[in-house]
Amino acid sequence: MADLLLFIPKHQRDSRKNLEDFIAMCSDRLTVFGADLDWHANAWPKVGNFTVMGAPARGYTTDQLLDADIIPFAKAYVRYQQGHNPTQLKNEFKAIRCIEKALLTVKGKVDITQVDQLVMDVAGEVAREYKASGYQAGVSLLKLVDFLNESRIVPDQITWRNPISKPKEMDRTDAEGKRKRAEKLPEDRWLEAMAEMFANDLVDARDRFTTSVFALLMCAPSRVSEVQDLPVNCLHHETDGNGVERLGLRFYAGKGYGSDIKWIPTIFKDIATEAVRRLTELSAPGRMLAKWYEDHPGKFYRHENCPKVPDDHPLTDEQACSALGITLSRGALNQMLSKYQPYRILRSKGEPLTLAFLNDYCHSKLPVEWPWKTRERNIKYSDAVCCFREHEFHAEFSPSPVKIWGAGKSTFTTDLNVIDGQEHSIWKRHGYRNPDGSEISMTSHQVRHFLNTVAQRGALGQLDIARWSGRANIHQNPVYNHMSNDEYVELARSSGIGGVLQKIQTNMPVTYADLDVIGEGIAHVT
Repeated sequence: MADLLLFIPKHQRDSRKNLEDFIAMCSDRLTVFGADLDWHANAWPKVGNFTVMGAPARGYTTDQLLDADIIPFAKAYVRYQQGHNPTQLKNEFKAIRCIEKALLTVKGKVDITQVDQLVMDVAGEVAREYKASGYQAGVSLLKLVDFLNESRIVPDQITWRNPISKPKEMDRTDAEGKRKRAEKLPEDRWLEAMAEMFANDLVDARDRFTTSVFALLMCAPSRVSEVQDLPVNCLHHETDGNGVERLGLRFYAGKGYGSDIKWIPTIFKDIATEAVRRLTELSAPGRMLAKWYEDHPGKFYRHENCPKVPDDHPLTDEQACSALGITLSRGALNQMLSKYQPYRILRSKGEPLTLAFLNDYCHSKLPVEWPWKTRERNIKYSDAVCCFREHEFHAEFSPSPVKIWGAGKSTFTTDLNVIDGQEHSIWKRHGYRNPDGSEISMTSHQVRHFLNTVAQRGALGQLDIARWSGRANIHQNPVYNHMSNDEYVELARSSGIGGVLQKIQTNMPVTYADLDVIGEGIAHVT
């Protein structure tokens, strides 16, 4: 476990000195996110990017980075707060992005020691740009203010409150509540279109990945990260007390629930089996490569096009390109290896490339936390159903024979929704549109909301719904329940309650016989 340090400001020092001490402590002494964390990187793997509001998660440009004056504090603040209170969502980034924009507006420069009441008021307005998550952005700003006050990084204490009201609960019966409920659920025609693509058994790797992951999301309410971290042997067969064979998925759920088996409805058993088969087949070359790196760290991976020479034999440029799986062209090797310091040293000495040297380079490009794809879930890349090779889904490049790549959450989500400037979604690639001609755009979480609502409609117990969804707390269930008022009324009528309610409305006596018709329940007899 990473060491936890408490920053204690020296009150007699000025705010700038406290800021410098805080940054130094977090960069030099904290080990949150790993002792080998690249402090100077603009993106921390599985943590976040130090970019401005509105920048894409990947493919951002240098002008979309946070102002250089606030980046050291931003890194220190994220590392410090996550060390004391680790969370799935790193909302500290929201606060930093809001405060940066506010400082530029009010002060003309991004100096965190100059945050004051006016800056916070502007930051609160900036937080509204987050729209649906604006309230959370405001909460994160409140935490930032508390920290700045306690650490004396600002010279004067700031009193500020979140100007954004907490969103209305979605179980309200007004028009706004109905609209919000509808937004949380996918439209039936979107599900039918995805089912059609899955049934068509698309051969393109990207299509195969997206349709298979979507199919598994439909089998049990899950998060994308949970599905993409499934092991190859994720299918669990078991016979229940009635002698019926059941199928489940071995999940490690997020948000504190831990490991469990999510049982799949019988009608989806074949779908789940086929989806896992396709992903297993698609990831086979990547897992084979990962296993080689685990078992043979000192030897270059002998793929099909690898030169058949000893590891220490001098390579021609053509042989080196074949070994790395790149097209031979002028400057191709320099373009790939130029940022690798040992390569620059090798070239300066005039020494030749060897497979042994390229093996060291390939090991330097292994994913962070290698060999673990997800350490907390105890899943190695060699065992992961979603372990691929670099460029595995790229339309213009062949998969790399020597580089491992673990598809991130955005690989799937960006294929479902419409993002300006990003690649075409799976809907657009295969000609699916809404009836009005607009592009289909949905989130992976809508599937989770859909399955939870279906479970509520089927009167599945609240504890079972929570367990099926991988929740530690059943009180989170209502957030995912989007049954309409009419559905609740119909459910009551089908339970026999309607007749009793009609008697009450007409002031007729309710008899014991009426209560017996309803069956088990709670009633006050007067």
